[in-house]
Amino acid sequence: MDCSVLIKIRDDAEKAGPYHARRFACFSTWCQRNSQFMATAALSAMEVMKDRERAEKFVFLVFADGALRFDTSAEHEIAFVYSVRDAFCVTVEQCHEIFDKTVAGGHAVIERCLAPRPRMLRIFVVDAAPTGAGPYTLPTDIPPDISSWRYRPDWLEQLKEEVKSTMNCKIEELYTFTLPDHPTGGIVPHHPPPSEEEGT
Repeated sequence: MDCSVLIKIRDDAEKAGPYHARRFACFSTWCQRNSQFMATAALSAMEVMKDRERAEKFVFLVFADGALRFDTSAEHEIAFVYSVRDAFCVTVEQCHEIFDKTVAGGHAVIERCLAPRPRMLRIFVVDAAPTGAGPYTLPTDIPPDISSWRYRPDWLEQLKEEVKSTMNCKIEELYTFTLPDHPTGGIVPHHPPPSEEEGT
């Protein structure tokens, strides 16, 4: 993602308070640590090994769910742990339809972040929570030998499993801050509210 966009998202998160600042820090670190898994999945999702030009037509969109972890034995530190909810390919026009009104900076930011780049994948990762961290883009080089890569029809299932493996890392070293006197321990999933169609 354009550095100025990332700085704006980070600054907005910091202004919103330590919860949002830490959530964005966790989210961006998680995106970076799992970028290779997402890129491998994107290659099969777009079927780039069959047609390189598909990378210029599509964006790989990843929706991530965050879980808030409290550790009452460690001075009430909290951490955000992410997983992949869903992922699929969309056009830039579809990204505009979905995110122009929800991403800070709107249409211009989406256009700049997702501008086509020769021989590169465009990966757009979104924290799916209504109060989640800002989006994160991961422009990634297409391997020069991509035509010899094997297509993975189960790329989404594999991506979810590969990302799960990173949850065993020492996330406290990267993601924690102190939340005073919170009574709860364990994992607390952060789910968005149901849509109007689903009811309340």
